[in-house]
Amino acid sequence: MKMPHFLSSYLKHSKDLLESHDEGEAMSLAVGGDYEAVGMLEFQLLKHLGLKPEHTVVDVGCGSGRLAYQLKDYLTGPYVGIDVVPELFQYARRKCGRDDWRFYAAPGTVIPEPDASADFITFFSVFTHLQFEETYRYLQDARRVLKPGGKIVFSFLEFRIPSHWNIFEASLRDTRPDKVLNQFMDRDGIRTWAEHAGLSIDQTYNGDSLFIPLGDQKVVWGDGRSMRGAGTFGQSVCVLSGPVATAAPAGPPIPLVATHVAAIAPCQHEDRPVRLANAPADAGLPDCSVIYQDDERIEERLQPEFWEDPFATGFHKPNLRPGITVAKYILQLNENWTFDGHRFFIHRDGTFIADRIVDKTQEARLFATDKDTSLARNEGPKGFISKGDGRRTILVRGRVGVAASAEPSNWGSFLARSLPKAIKLKELGCERILIYCNHRTQLELLEACGWQESQIIRLNPKLRYVMDEAIYPSEWTNNLYVSSESLRLLRDALIREEPRPRNRMLYVSRRGGLGNKSGRTCKNADEVELAMQGAGLDVVAPDELTAVEQVRLFASAALVVGPSGAGMFNSLFCGPGTTVLDIESEPDWLWGHANLFASASLRYGIHIAQRDESLPGPHRPYVIDTEALSSSVRRLVRELAGCPPF
Repeated sequence: MKMPHFLSSYLKHSKDLLESHDEGEAMSLAVGGDYEAVGMLEFQLLKHLGLKPEHTVVDVGCGSGRLAYQLKDYLTGPYVGIDVVPELFQYARRKCGRDDWRFYAAPGTVIPEPDASADFITFFSVFTHLQFEETYRYLQDARRVLKPGGKIVFSFLEFRIPSHWNIFEASLRDTRPDKVLNQFMDRDGIRTWAEHAGLSIDQTYNGDSLFIPLGDQKVVWGDGRSMRGAGTFGQSVCVLSGPVATAAPAGPPIPLVATHVAAIAPCQHEDRPVRLANAPADAGLPDCSVIYQDDERIEERLQPEFWEDPFATGFHKPNLRPGITVAKYILQLNENWTFDGHRFFIHRDGTFIADRIVDKTQEARLFATDKDTSLARNEGPKGFISKGDGRRTILVRGRVGVAASAEPSNWGSFLARSLPKAIKLKELGCERILIYCNHRTQLELLEACGWQESQIIRLNPKLRYVMDEAIYPSEWTNNLYVSSESLRLLRDALIREEPRPRNRMLYVSRRGGLGNKSGRTCKNADEVELAMQGAGLDVVAPDELTAVEQVRLFASAALVVGPSGAGMFNSLFCGPGTTVLDIESEPDWLWGHANLFASASLRYGIHIAQRDESLPGPHRPYVIDTEALSSSVRRLVRELAGCPPF
């Protein structure tokens, strides 16, 4: 039977070191050197994450015991050290001198410990030397072994950290077939593994940042460098949590350390009646302060400049009437309020609020865009209930900005509703935000706006959240009419300087990503895109770009043409006066999309496509009249070039 790569390479590596160095030096070099410095940093990190003397630690890839040696005088609870190289864990056993601790050989990518037996499971410099399938198998088994509320801590290499490139270059130069594998990971992959393994990401630390508090401890490296106050051992670190017990812990909440989650509160198992406060900023709510209020009145809205319905579908042209208001306010709420679903807070007295004013006509559809909330219309007497569905409540210590809003997985909704909140909360000095952030592009935009991943609490809408202090902005839009303040926030944070010249002419394709997965697909996309290229437009697929690249692309546009959908919401980043031709195949979102374009001061028009009426559902395939669209686009191109019409 062929020996696993990680076993054969490490056995040879350790053998070579023992033959050329004394045992102590060989045992340090076998785990990368700086035995005491790195061990101390790992120990301080675990203490920072909440390690207590009575806890149980399973140290996978314990090596020669650099972490175990630091734990030997601190940890009174059980310790299990597992490694593939017998010489390494045998040395660790001798060096620690703890007869009550167990060290043994790793039997592949499993952890032969009982279910729910460990408070901490560590993989320091382990996944850096495994194939992806092996890493995932370890994570799956770690979830089984982890106690409710426990933590999995692993270090990893990633290309986003400049100093890690040196490791990759060294691997390139090393052509030996039996060399030790150096594996790089990316955060999208980690997020996907965690989701499928039933784990949650509590924290991710950049390897080039000083993320380990040292207190009075001084760490001295072999080359003479020293670290005080805070330190790092160079690799990035991810902290995962597994299933959490539904019962409330005894005593007061566990003090919050590096993770955002402090404790788990009792679950609600019975329905209870609740009542809606329609206008939160003016309702005189308990345990609530209004720290900002400045409603924006829009007297006139830009109308569609052109309307084209070549199939005579009978869709109604939007008529954006004057006189609407965007209610802009920010609330400060204390721990008597619980966040629920995507956009609701519920007070202990049964009052609940949304992030906008809700008039009586909107109450019936209040939860249409939030299927994850526990709130519901009461099927009996008029009113609302909070369902006793047993969902967990997470207690979060400190001051947290809440940047959540409706439909956050929808790219356009995230841009118009959630992202301006996140930017405003940054301006207000919040150091952490609760926000739905499950997609790479969402994280990219938040980072571009100044948020570090370690500051982001990823909203799970199937949980509830209680914060010591929540800063809760309203949704600064009205039916997707984006307030001028939101536009300022977006453009100041992401564009900063207006691109010169704005001369790109774009056709926004929906052939990739979500545009291809939803039912709203263009049946004659090839024909249309070929015609748009012939008219002088660049065919672009936003799904193939980073979020920042999408912003820059649309900010440089003079003309944007495309089917309605996620990509076209990037028109928010177009300069005022940019020409936009929006292709609509459904009547339901015409008004919202027109509001969005009008609020961004765009010169816009609407071209109607023919949807397939034989199919059910809100998203249906459609056909574009290529000849009619081409004629319109060529006319617009000539206008922008300063040429007379045909």
